[in-house]
Formats: sequence, structure tokens, C-alpha cells
Amino acid sequence: MSASYFGNLKDWSWRGYSIRYSYTPTLGVTAAAPALLVHGFGASLGHWRSNIPLLSHSRSVYAIDLLGCGGSSKPTNIEYTVNLWVEQLYDFWREHIQQPMILSGHSLGGLVVLTAAARHPEMAKGLNLISCADGPHPEEYPPPIACAIQWLTEGIVGLVGCPCTYPCLFDRLRQEKPLRKAIRNTYKIEERVDDELVKKIQQPANEDGAREVLLELLRAILTRRFESPRLLLPKVRVPILIVWGKEDPAVPSFFADKFVRWNPACQLVKLPGIGHCAHDELPQWVTALISEWATSLEMGQTFTVV
Repeated sequence: MSASYFGNLKDWSWRGYSIRYSYTPTLGVTAAAPALLVHGFGASLGHWRSNIPLLSHSRSVYAIDLLGCGGSSKPTNIEYTVNLWVEQLYDFWREHIQQPMILSGHSLGGLVVLTAAARHPEMAKGLNLISCADGPHPEEYPPPIACAIQWLTEGIVGLVGCPCTYPCLFDRLRQEKPLRKAIRNTYKIEERVDDELVKKIQQPANEDGAREVLLELLRAILTRRFESPRLLLPKVRVPILIVWGKEDPAVPSFFADKFVRWNPACQLVKLPGIGHCAHDELPQWVTALISEWATSLEMGQTFTVV
């Protein structure tokens, strides 16, 4: 994949770790708020391959690899949590951006930017969530159901992470054919799962520490090392645009309906025939939507989803 998709690729030292990010200056002449794009589980800033050049027509664009992902360091001696990634984003913002911005996150990245906007409101001009990750929260259910959820998630983590089988499972998954099939299972527009995308996701999986880190990332989600969107969304005071594929097999679109109940000011767009990665399956349309929404809030205009 050509580096022109990502602007200027750079490495930033954070707490002794190397963090990969990109910066693309705007092609426009306006003083629009910059955007920061945060990828989802198992992905990298390369997943915004078709959005960065389009979004840069109206604003400067930053994209970043979360610690443990993409081109960033993959330490195996730390506990990965959403709080850790929020601290990473906040420190990056203080050092490189220092003004309210459009925070856009996909899946796990959506959960990270949502948490960041709730805890550090000075960072955000607007918040865009694409198929935002959530997880089972046993504390929200009666004791019998809570116990069943807890037992199920612990069982999944134990089964997947079994030392006897996990290394073989990981080594197989990062091979081209199984990896392509796994990615296709999250997409509905399968032609977007091309060689470029598969290689971009496969490359970090071959780096030292990737096997251990991927399992740790899975634990972070399944054991709920994050605050529930139910508690976070009411704390966010900036406009929120939610984009969700109606056919999302990874995070079903009924989660989006819950998000709107938790913050009725959210604007929701559900896309028929689209899976978990709306920004990459339908990049021109989704990027135009985000751009129009961001421009309207900057101009103080009412944005209407058609």
C-alpha cells in the first residue's frame, strides 16, 4: 500500500514505547478542526486507507496505532486496557494537536474515543463512532444472568488462550487464506477485502510479541477492562454521529439503538447491506457523511441525516 494513503508516517516516543501515527495536512483553506482516527481490534491506521485522503479535503487528519497494534510497540509485560489507550490519545493530543478535534473511532477505537471524550472534554469538537465496541456487563443484569455471562466470558478466554492450542491457532490465523476468510466474515461488501487490506492486517501479526499481545487484547474486551458506554454516553456534551452497518455480524446494530437511548442527542445512521467496517466498505459515502456533519457543527448549523 502506498504511503500516500496516510500522509506523513511518523513515530512518536510515549513512555519509552514507539507509537506509529500519520499526519495529513488539509488540502483546503479553512481553519476546520483536525480529525483523529482510531482503528479497531486487530487493525491499524491502515484501515483508514480510503478515508484519510478524502477527509483531508476539508481538514487535517491524524491517524494513530494504539499501543500493541499496527506499527506501534507490542510490549508483552503490561495489562492492556481502554484506560491505557485513552492516556495514550490524551498525551498525543496535548503534544501534537492542542485544540478541540473531531474524534473518530471504529469498533474498539470507538470505545477508546468515547471514553476519551467523556473524560477529557477539552479534546473533542465532535465524536464519531463507527460500530462502536461494547461488551457484556454482568453488573447490569440479575444475579443468575450475571453469573452465566461471567462464566461464559471466562470460558471463552480460557478456551481461546489455552497454552496447548493458542500458539497453533494464532499461527494458522495469520496465514493469508485463513486471515482473508476471517476478515470477510466481518464484511458484507467482500470485494473490499483485497490483497492490500489482508497484507496490512497480516504484517503486524508477524512481529515479535504479536501473538501474546493479541490474546491480551482479547482479554481486555472479554473481561471488560473498560467503562460501559451506558455510563459514558450521558457524560459527552459534544455532538455525536453514530454510523453502523445494519448487517454487522461482530457488533449487532441493536447496540446502536441502545446508544441513542443512553444519549438521545446522538444522530444515528444505519447502513443496509453493510457489515462491521462501514468506513472501509463504503468509504466515499461514509467519509462524505462525516465531513458534512463535522462542517455543520463547526458552522453552528443543524445537521439532518437524509
